[in-house]
Amino acid sequence: MITVFDYIIIGFYLAFMLAIGVVFRKMSKNTSDYFRAGGAMPWWLTGASAWVFSFTAWTFTGAASKVYETGLLVLCVFYATIFGLLVAIWVTCLRFRRMRVITWMEAVRLRYGPFNEQFYTWVKLPLLLLFSGVSLNAIGVFMSAVFGLSMESMLIVLGIVVTVVAFAGGSWAVLASDFVQAFLIITITICTAIMTLAHDKIGGVGGLLDKVPSAHLNWSELARPELIFIWVLATLWLKFSDENNMERATMYLMTRSDRDARKMVLIPLIGTLLGPLVWFIPSMAATILHPNLAAEYPALKQPHEAAFLSVAMDVMPQGLLGLLLSAMLGATVTSMDAGLNKNVGIAIRSFYKPIFKPLASEKHLLVAGKICTLIFGVIIIALALMTGL
Repeated sequence: MITVFDYIIIGFYLAFMLAIGVVFRKMSKNTSDYFRAGGAMPWWLTGASAWVFSFTAWTFTGAASKVYETGLLVLCVFYATIFGLLVAIWVTCLRFRRMRVITWMEAVRLRYGPFNEQFYTWVKLPLLLLFSGVSLNAIGVFMSAVFGLSMESMLIVLGIVVTVVAFAGGSWAVLASDFVQAFLIITITICTAIMTLAHDKIGGVGGLLDKVPSAHLNWSELARPELIFIWVLATLWLKFSDENNMERATMYLMTRSDRDARKMVLIPLIGTLLGPLVWFIPSMAATILHPNLAAEYPALKQPHEAAFLSVAMDVMPQGLLGLLLSAMLGATVTSMDAGLNKNVGIAIRSFYKPIFKPLASEKHLLVAGKICTLIFGVIIIALALMTGL
């Protein structure tokens, strides 16, 4: 159960995120600073942000559910990304950085013309805002069902924190907060995995592999091998296209040099290779420690989504649950704050400026960007609340 200490930890976490926005509030002198950190970010910071942006709270809920049901087959979803990252490190990352634009949508204009820029702007912006609202709502629904927290209050508080960070500090604050999120997520998941393996009913890695259902390790029990092969190929193509399309260029545009653009890919590459092996341990152990999650979490539409969390609550010392909750919130924040900053960049540079203020100064566009950040933040919170109705 959540204790007063957990609430203190969560409160400190949210306050720390707000402080990051305040610290970086003077770093943005123009829209290049505000939307792409002026192309001056060190590789390790952009790399950490790129890696942590690749997953959300779904890693602890949806992915955990699939691990609970099918075992290591879900590794294919994560490891399929490795091929796309290898192509990026040798080919596309340099091309993306050399586009010399502030937002990726401006590259669409340069490559395909103003009509296509406007077409994709009008199509993508509403969808991106909707996806952000749905993502925020998903973590609210989960937390509300598992811990009995007020979903509306949590959505509003979390949405305000993300919006203020992006508003005050722009891309500098977003990347700095992402680095903090990555450190928190890595720490808490490693601790949870170690304590899970040390549990008396698990007995280390060997004990875990011996006790989980056989289908978790023998994929042929889940589906016909040819169907699994086709699914793996489709996943490879999906992840390859996701990592190497022009929309992914934002992170590379922030790096200092071509060398840094390549080095930054190493962090998501290594993280994708090792991370899932750690995250999956508690979810697989849940098949042993909690064989009937549906009875334990009747309020959840998908009870198996509590697989990771149920084991973490078993093994973590009392009072440290707040760290786990902060990590789950952080996984949502990373995708929302980066998405918010990127979406505002598109709205200002590819919609507001060419249509309403083609001769606007950088100072004017910077102010407009900050106002747009607040507006988009309110829209995302409203969409999250409406989705939950």
